[in-house]
Amino acid sequence: MTTTPASEADGHTVPVTSEHPAAAPGSGETVPVPAPDPSAGTGELPTGASTGSPARPRNEASDPSYWRGSPPPATAWETGLPAGPPGLPRPPQWWGPVLTRWWPEIAVGLAIPVLFLWTGSAATGLAPGVLAAGTAMTFRRLPGLGLALLWAAAGLTFVTGTIGSAMAFVLAVPVIAFGCARYGSRATLVLSLLSLVVTPIIGALLIARPSLQNVIDIWRTQGPAAVPWGAGISRILPIVLAWLALLVVPWGVGRFMRSLETARLREAEAQQRRAHAERERGYAQQVADLKAGQAQLARDVHDVVGHSLAVILAQAESAQYLHDDETDKMRETLANVATSARRSLRDVRAVLTPSPNAGQPPATGLDALIDGVATAGNDVRRTVTGTPRPLPPDLEQIAYRVLQEMLTNALKHGRRGGPVWVEQEWPVEWRAAYLRIEVRNLIDQTSPEATATGSRRGGGLGLDGMRYRLESAGGQLRVEESTEAGGRVFTAVAWLPLRAAEVDVEGTR
Repeated sequence: MTTTPASEADGHTVPVTSEHPAAAPGSGETVPVPAPDPSAGTGELPTGASTGSPARPRNEASDPSYWRGSPPPATAWETGLPAGPPGLPRPPQWWGPVLTRWWPEIAVGLAIPVLFLWTGSAATGLAPGVLAAGTAMTFRRLPGLGLALLWAAAGLTFVTGTIGSAMAFVLAVPVIAFGCARYGSRATLVLSLLSLVVTPIIGALLIARPSLQNVIDIWRTQGPAAVPWGAGISRILPIVLAWLALLVVPWGVGRFMRSLETARLREAEAQQRRAHAERERGYAQQVADLKAGQAQLARDVHDVVGHSLAVILAQAESAQYLHDDETDKMRETLANVATSARRSLRDVRAVLTPSPNAGQPPATGLDALIDGVATAGNDVRRTVTGTPRPLPPDLEQIAYRVLQEMLTNALKHGRRGGPVWVEQEWPVEWRAAYLRIEVRNLIDQTSPEATATGSRRGGGLGLDGMRYRLESAGGQLRVEESTEAGGRVFTAVAWLPLRAAEVDVEGTR
């Protein structure tokens, strides 16, 4: 940093850098600032050396008030912002909405008086043109009122004979005809159509009435050949052209635009109905999926918990018949109960946990399920026909849950200590074949639960769950009761279709 002496007499210097306001813009030099005068006794710095105020070299001899007077006002920074507070947003002008909503009426209200004067009808004054403009301005909001005013003006013209004033209302005719067909109600539309038909008849009768009487007289006296047909056509043709230009064409254009608008509204309504139907269908599908998920969860929990409780119950009941000295068997039974309970908790947790493997059967397979029931002390007699093969995950899950529910029913409703026959029949030919699983057990007639269940063999959550699982894969379930030598026997048979493309046969798929 460089400094320059502020005064050669006292030798005091005050450094001023280029960033200080006192420095000249763009220069790296310092500006000399006088040192404070000790005789003043104030100990203040010069005004020019204060922050925010540019330093100006002052001469004490020429300006005695330099150190003792009040400092000059600070100069505002040049920031580029407008001086004073920012202006408030201007309110919207009133004519904006008016022009947006009423521009067709305003255009018609200005055009008709101009056309009225341009056609040379100003001899009757501007009042008819203004009245006709007011009548035409109702074409969009109140077309029925405009049609009534036109008929009133036509009747007044016929009574008073002021044809000049009627020319202004003639200019309003196409506007009202268009408005009735485009914006009018059903009644207005019908009345405008009647007016469209009646107007040329009335006009022909009023304008061509004298000529028509002459034609009739000539027809009677001289015959049809003497009638001047060319002159009659020349008088009627302008009326027809005026009728087409002033009434038919505007009315047709309005009706066509009305049809387009109606078609657009119907299409919009149809789209809204379709969107509403899609939303309702999506909502119904969500509800159905939710109910299906809840039902599936209930079936899984029922199968897992019901089977585990049935096994634990069978083990606990078998422990009641053990002697006091059979401690080893008692410990084994308690260990089996603990194992079954632990397996049940693990299976329930696997069912309730949302994961890619949720709902999948344990990797032990069908044989381990049968072994678990036999380990609990039950008399399980198994038969396997054919060669078991690995199944796809979905079919494996169905087979596991169905067999689990069959064994649960056999333990719950079967005779205590009675045998449970389990038969698996694996087909030799895999194409269009079925895996048959059959479970039979003796019915305990003395049990109130089993007796009550005998009348409900066709229903129940367990049987319904098995049917649903099998039918979802194209299989079926059959349950029946029969009388054999040992007593009444309950039989449940399940057929599970084995799709050849999904069954691992000899290591290939």
